[in-house]
Amino acid sequence: MSFWRRALGNRGERAAVRYLRKAGWKVVARNFRCPAGEIDIIIDNGTTLAFVEVRTRSGEFDGDMGSVFPISKRRQVEQVARVWLSGRQNLERAFRFDAILIHDRDGRTQVQHIEEAFRPQRLK
Repeated sequence: MSFWRRALGNRGERAAVRYLRKAGWKVVARNFRCPAGEIDIIIDNGTTLAFVEVRTRSGEFDGDMGSVFPISKRRQVEQVARVWLSGRQNLERAFRFDAILIHDRDGRTQVQHIEEAFRPQRLK
């Protein structure tokens, strides 16, 4: 990954965290990694956990969630969520998979939070 692309992604994740905190979410983890992969942000509002993937673009998104989060990425996120959840046996929360799309253009940042961007295929 190029330096510029990584820098854009980091700016997007920071913008997402600011947005989520303002919206009342507690950030539980950032860039949680395990052998199965990584989840950008894990958040909790007291009743619901959300595993959040952040996508940052300098242009516009085409609106197709399949192109933003292909099936392979969804499966990876589900596997990582399973690992994270398995380490917290007494955690009784509903959970979901969200997406945050960051439009970073001309020095202006626009945040779009998509709750339940996709439904898990493998987790129960």
